[in-house]
Amino acid sequence: MKQLILCSCLFILGFTQAQNNACTTQRYQQKVFQQVKKTSQILYGSADSYNGIVQPQQLYFDFYEPLGDSLQERPLIIYAFGGAFLIGDKNQPPIPRYCEDFAKMGYAVAAIDYRIGFNTTSTESTIRAVYRAAQDLRAAIRFICQRAAQYRIDTASIILTGSSAGCFSGLHSNYFEENQRPAATYGIPTENTDLGCFDCSGNSDFNKRVPRIAGIVNHWGAILDTSLIENTSDENCPVISFHGTNDNLVPYVYGNPFSYPVFPAVHGSVNIHKRLNNLHIPNKLLPLQNEGHEPWLLKPELLDTIENHTAPFLYNEVLRPKPQKITGDSITCKGKSITISAIQRSRSNYCWSVSAKGVIQNIVGNTITIKCVDTGTITIKVIEENYLKAMSEEVTYKVYVVEKPKADFTFQINNELGISITNNAQKFTNIYWNFGNGQTKAGSTNSFIYSAPGTYTITQTVSNAGCSDSISKIAQVDTCPIAKFTYQIVGDSLLLFAENTNAVDYKWQINGATFSGQSIVIRLFSNGTFPVSLTTTNQLGCAANTLQFVTKSPSKIETNLLENEITIHPNPFKNWFEINTTNLANATYELLDINGKIQKRGNIESKTLVETSHLARGIYLLKVSIKGKTELYKLIAQ
Repeated sequence: MKQLILCSCLFILGFTQAQNNACTTQRYQQKVFQQVKKTSQILYGSADSYNGIVQPQQLYFDFYEPLGDSLQERPLIIYAFGGAFLIGDKNQPPIPRYCEDFAKMGYAVAAIDYRIGFNTTSTESTIRAVYRAAQDLRAAIRFICQRAAQYRIDTASIILTGSSAGCFSGLHSNYFEENQRPAATYGIPTENTDLGCFDCSGNSDFNKRVPRIAGIVNHWGAILDTSLIENTSDENCPVISFHGTNDNLVPYVYGNPFSYPVFPAVHGSVNIHKRLNNLHIPNKLLPLQNEGHEPWLLKPELLDTIENHTAPFLYNEVLRPKPQKITGDSITCKGKSITISAIQRSRSNYCWSVSAKGVIQNIVGNTITIKCVDTGTITIKVIEENYLKAMSEEVTYKVYVVEKPKADFTFQINNELGISITNNAQKFTNIYWNFGNGQTKAGSTNSFIYSAPGTYTITQTVSNAGCSDSISKIAQVDTCPIAKFTYQIVGDSLLLFAENTNAVDYKWQINGATFSGQSIVIRLFSNGTFPVSLTTTNQLGCAANTLQFVTKSPSKIETNLLENEITIHPNPFKNWFEINTTNLANATYELLDINGKIQKRGNIESKTLVETSHLARGIYLLKVSIKGKTELYKLIAQ
């Protein structure tokens, strides 16, 4: 599968190739550097020797770092030599090689000296020796942390190691609390000097404090009491222990060092391992079967074995980022862009890979935007690279891409507010309707009836497991019109009035002739009975019709049913006429042309002047309505 690897250290638009070394380094896992720079005899403090004969004792360390390394913050390993707190120094075998090997892996490494010597006939003097060594180890830590930028170390990634007595120092340095100081450290008859607090010796750097230790590599060390190990935030660091099962100097399980009763009994790697397990602190014990104390001195190949176990343990438990998690859509549709996110951590870099069915559109920090260009499964992978250049495990996330559904339907208006629906949607599993009048329906439908005429927006929404689509159409629904009319005959004129309804078209049939208009006036030249039909049609094409027979009797002079109540003058008129009434209230008038079109309308007062200057010359009908009565008056405009 062809993959495109991109790195989120840049803002990326479209396709962008990542740097070749992004999220591919083997730093801390293999020796990625060829050479090491060693700086020797760096003074980190001074302190009283155990017997006070030589004061003060100068304390030094050697600093190992990979040559040509550009990383500004590196994990630091601090190595304390072994020798039963009586002999030894920071250059004894195999310390230089051990430090160089881990420097080639990308670590900064400090090999320290510390104060040695004690009264071998005194248990209390032995305890003071362990305490002094731990004090000096902590002084070295503080010195380097104070100068973290100079030595380019990460103060949150300090790892303690050593051999034998050096690991006694590391274990007690990490697990001793100030309130747990042994009584012997305040002074004993032959050594009456108070050794002071844990961070009161050597120097006063870093505000006399030591940061949380990130890890411990224990080579055949031991601790006075496993109850000192607690699962607190400043003590629960990962520990890997190596110990010969036949070690007769430092007990593998429990006992007196050198089997010498004067030396206080201690707990070896087995009991340390058990205590850490009980507290659920990450740790690992690698027994060196049938080996004695410090076996790498006689079997140098064991150094490779120990390093080969130490490097992956430190990388996985101390350096590499916590397990990642990807969140985002797991199902989507073809053609859609989706955003996938990894857990955001400060100063981390994210390297993504996407299978061929997805196209990377953008990467910003811990998020990636992908366009899904084909159906099927898109595999997305991410690796987090932290500021130490340690990488998380690759995390895989799968997105299932389906075809996008397509919404489509047609409809037809039926009579009496109903519509017929034909569903033409494709590739959907769910369908939802909104009829625009507050009513909705889930599922298929083939018809709908509205409760009132109007213009409605019908929306169809279809979806499947990954996405949705919608389409809207406008429907105008109406009731069928009513065909109903009234008429009046005035002289030779027949006035026809269609009842006002929702019709938009009015067709009249009289004696084979066709007329249009809601109200019309026609001349009847003969007497008799005539069929009059009216067909009304609304805007949706729905029609209604009716038929009446109209009888015209022999002509007679117009009669005014409102006689003595209304007069109109002048008639014929020009530009105006006046309507005079006697005791008429709530009367109205309409002035219609010969085609029945209303030209003027209004209320009638006792004297009502009707302005007609805009009217053309011709015959007009004045329709007067009062108390349910309607009268027509024929007027002539000159």
